[in-house]
Amino acid sequence: MIALLEPARRDGQCSGGYRFQDEIGRRLLTSGRGRQLPLLPSALPAAAEAAAARGEHLVLDGLFAALGCLPPSPPYHLLLHTPLPAELAAAWLPRCRSALVTAPGTARTLPDSTRVAVVEPGLDPCFVPHPLPRSPDAPIRLICVGAITRTKRQLELLELLAAVRPATRPIGLRLLGDTVADPDYAAATTRRAAELGIDCAFACESEPRNVAAHLQAADLCVSMSRSESFGMAVAEALACGVPVLAFATGQFAAWIAHERNGWLFALGDHAGLAARLAILLADPSHLLRARSLARRPPLPDWNAVTERFVAAVQQDHLTDPPLPT
Repeated sequence: MIALLEPARRDGQCSGGYRFQDEIGRRLLTSGRGRQLPLLPSALPAAAEAAAARGEHLVLDGLFAALGCLPPSPPYHLLLHTPLPAELAAAWLPRCRSALVTAPGTARTLPDSTRVAVVEPGLDPCFVPHPLPRSPDAPIRLICVGAITRTKRQLELLELLAAVRPATRPIGLRLLGDTVADPDYAAATTRRAAELGIDCAFACESEPRNVAAHLQAADLCVSMSRSESFGMAVAEALACGVPVLAFATGQFAAWIAHERNGWLFALGDHAGLAARLAILLADPSHLLRARSLARRPPLPDWNAVTERFVAAVQQDHLTDPPLPT
C-alpha cells in the first residue's frame, strides 16, 4: 500500500501539482493499492509514523518541506513538482529513499547521490482539437491557464495586451485558474482589466472536460510564466490544437516547434514576445496556420502514469537523473 501525504488545501485551490496527485490518488484508491491523505503540516510526524506502522510506502509532497516541516523519522519517498531550494534539499534529500519528480529538469537539479524516478504527468483523452464555428469578425479569443498569481504574471499580460491590441479587432481574454492562492494579486488583476477596458473573464476549473472546453474555444494560449517546471496547461492547450505563445521554460521546447504550432521566446526576450503578439492579433491567419499544424505532446494517459508511479515507489525502474542536454 502507498500512502500519498500532502498538505491540506484551501477550498478552490488547484494547480498542475494537485491535479497530478488527484489523478494518481484516485487510481490508487480504486485499485486498492493506496490512498491520498491531505493533512495539516503539524500532523505530518504522527501521520507518517502511523502509515509506517501499517507497513505502507510513504510518499510525501515536497510542499511539506516548503512549508517548514522537518523530515519525518520513517523512510519516505519525496514527490517533487519543482526543485527544492538548497537549504531544504540538504535537510530532506539525504533522508529520503528516492525522489519522484514530474519533469526531467527537476531531476537535473538533484545530487548524483539521490535515487530519482521521473514520472511525467499524463494527458486526458478529452484534450483533442475541437474548433467551434465562428464568424470572421468574431473577437480573437486568448486564454491564459494557471493560478492567478505573481509567478504566472497575468497582470503583465494585461499590460501587454493594452499596448499591442489592434484598434479594429475585438479581443477577449479568459484567465483560467484559482484566485485563492494569491487573493490580493487576483483582485489587482480584476481591477486592472477593468481599468484597461480589456474584455477579461475569470474562471476556476479543475474538471478536465471543462478545462478542455475552455481551451478548445480559444484561438491562442499565452503563458507569461518564466518558471515552469513542466507546464501541464500548455501541454493540454497544444493537445487541443491551440497555438501557444510562451517563454521557453518547463518542457515547452519539447512540444512547441517555433513558428509552426506556437512561438517560443528566451526568458529575457519580452520585446520579442510582445512583437509577436502584436503580429498575431493584427493578422489572425497566423493562428489558423498554427492550428493546422497542431501536434499532441507525446505524453501517456493517467493509467500509465499511475503504473510508473507505483513501480517507482516500489523501487522498480528507478533511474539516475537525466544528463543535461
